[in-house]
Amino acid sequence: MTYKKVEIGLPNIEQIKECANKYGYKYNAYDCYAYFKAKDWKTKDGRDYWSLEFACSVYNSVHVSQMQKKIKKENFKELSFEHSPYKEQLLDKRWRLFREFAIVARGGVCENCGSKKKLVIHHPQYKDGYNAWDYSVRDVVCLCNNCHKKIHNIK
Repeated sequence: MTYKKVEIGLPNIEQIKECANKYGYKYNAYDCYAYFKAKDWKTKDGRDYWSLEFACSVYNSVHVSQMQKKIKKENFKELSFEHSPYKEQLLDKRWRLFREFAIVARGGVCENCGSKKKLVIHHPQYKDGYNAWDYSVRDVVCLCNNCHKKIHNIK
């Protein structure tokens, strides 16, 4: 396997952490390592992974998929937010889980400036009858707090 175009053999945890950080992946490097070790560092069709960058990208997809399943399986107390203020929705566990999932799925960086700090989810357009967490990841944008404030003209 290669990493940074250099042959490394099987990667270690530190290399996985470094690679995941470089690409903004939010998964636990130990989980990634265990996942691939259990599969003997082989693809679904039995071939060796040729690069750590590719393997980390594959695991990011697995991680995002697992998070999405967790959101769907989570047992929520049914609450009606139809007429509640938007800020109340942002305190709901469903919003927090969607926000966390959306940040990872959108790459874990501000889509405007590339920052990885103080990330928020922005809804460019609202839909009548939708709660904050009812949107698709394609309907939202990941921004840093500064860029989000600029969009809303907040100083």
